[in-house]
Formats: sequence, structure tokens, C-alpha cells
Amino acid sequence: FLWFNLNTNRNAAGQALVNPAKLRWFQHKAFRQAVSCAMDRDRLVKTAYGGRALASLAFVSAENPKWNHPNVPRFGFDPARARALLAEAGLLDRNGDGVLEDAAGNRVEFSLASNSGNPAREQAAALIIEDLQRVGVRVTFQPMDFAQLVQRINNTFDFECALMGLGGGGVDPASQINVLKSTDPLHQWFPNQSTPAT
Repeated sequence: FLWFNLNTNRNAAGQALVNPAKLRWFQHKAFRQAVSCAMDRDRLVKTAYGGRALASLAFVSAENPKWNHPNVPRFGFDPARARALLAEAGLLDRNGDGVLEDAAGNRVEFSLASNSGNPAREQAAALIIEDLQRVGVRVTFQPMDFAQLVQRINNTFDFECALMGLGGGGVDPASQINVLKSTDPLHQWFPNQSTPAT
């Protein structure tokens, strides 16, 4: 799955873990929904996974009818909707260069961290970057070895956006409680919160 670093904490030097301008975008629900709408999951399945995957728009997939809720809002591939949601978040191409900017003039760009040496993941990252570029969001791929990626995500929180997979679990979503609960360490986008940030 793909997630943004929503961590509002500071490092030992007192600096924000996430650039404050980027954190504002990442925290905006319309921004995250727009990113979802920009991604062509069918192309990911076909190209990166050779057709051996199923696109999912929710935490619990449709293949799990007991726990999948069909009325959860979906944000599937729809570039026009992505552009509208980005505009709703105040992100517009203000200077006509093809890249969106926020009201302060910051270009909407971020890095996407993932593990190197995983051809499907690297291909998925390339496709996601292309999809986001089409709606005016610039993304730079930041591949790294798996140990370094885990260190950044779990310990230093030195990343902007990440693409990874989590294994294990069962058919009951409670088996993934360590991902879902904000107080747990695998709540990757903002782990170990003493009280929920949202």
C-alpha cells in the first residue's frame, strides 16, 4: 500500500519530521483522495503484476465478503476527479508549468520511498509516478535497500511517501489491528500516537 508521512513530531534537533508545507497537503483528505483517483490500478495489475493481482480500493478487499463494506466511499481511477479534488485542496498550476503549486507557491512534489530489488514494486512506483505527473503532481522515486527503508519508516520517520506491502494477517481485520490503531508501531503513516491525531 501507499501512504504519506503524517507524523507531526520533531526530530532530536527540533526540526519537523515532515516539511510543514507538504504535511499540510498530506493531511488534507481531498489531496489523499485525489492521489487515489490519479492511480490506474488496472494498469498496475496488468503491467507490474502481470495480471496476477486484484485492484483494491479499500483496506478490506471485496474478496472478503464478511468484512468488506460495499458502501465505503471509493476513489478509483478518475483523473478528472483527481484534478477537481486537488483544486479543492487549493493546489493549482498557478504558473502554467504543468506542476501544481499551493497558495504559498510551493510546487506539489514529494519523494516516494520503496525497496529496491523488487521488480514489481519498482514497476508499480514508476507507474504511480507517471499517473501523478498527469494530474500535475511531481514525484521522485527514492529506492533503497529494504533494511534502510524499514529504518526510515519505523525509526527515523525520514520519508514523505512510501510504497510497501505488509504480509500476514487473516480474514478478520482484527488481525491487522497493529496497523489500524494509532497507538501501535505499524500504524505506518503516524505510529505510536499517545492520542489519535485525527
